[in-house]
Amino acid sequence: MSTTSVSPHRNKVSKTLKTDLSVKRFAGLSLAGGKTDKAALAVMEYYPKQKKVFLSHLIDRIKSDEKVSADAKIHQYLSMDFQPIDRVAIDVPLTLPKCIRCRLKCPGFELCTEPEILWLWEQYNSRNKKKKPKKLFTPYTERCSEVFIANELEEKFHPAHALGQIWLPLSQEGNL
Repeated sequence: MSTTSVSPHRNKVSKTLKTDLSVKRFAGLSLAGGKTDKAALAVMEYYPKQKKVFLSHLIDRIKSDEKVSADAKIHQYLSMDFQPIDRVAIDVPLTLPKCIRCRLKCPGFELCTEPEILWLWEQYNSRNKKKKPKKLFTPYTERCSEVFIANELEEKFHPAHALGQIWLPLSQEGNL
């Protein structure tokens, strides 16, 4: 039985390629919740030396079947060959709206003096000087972040309210 040795040049080339092709992987997860098939997972690869970003995997319509939950499938996808993943971003609210978290005796948000509610009133009054009809905010479903994103970005973008649709259970699932 003969053995072949790897040339020192080949080892050097292999090491250089590994250094040149170092990659950082990031995953974005959009949870759907319930029995829908709208959960999706995207994996991006960033090559720092080349300053290039690629979408390496896109898995959409992740849903439960008769024997396997969508959560288990997501975990399986995150554990696949595109490991290791440096960061995972999950599209769910990390905090509940102020009125849900508040433990003070509530005077009603019309009279509330908590900083977040005062800021929401400022935004509401400023926005409604320019816009009709005047639509009152709801601090028990909206957070400052949604109001800011919806009104202060260069382009119009309307995120779902933290407690709108099915976001409450998803925010709890995302915080487990």
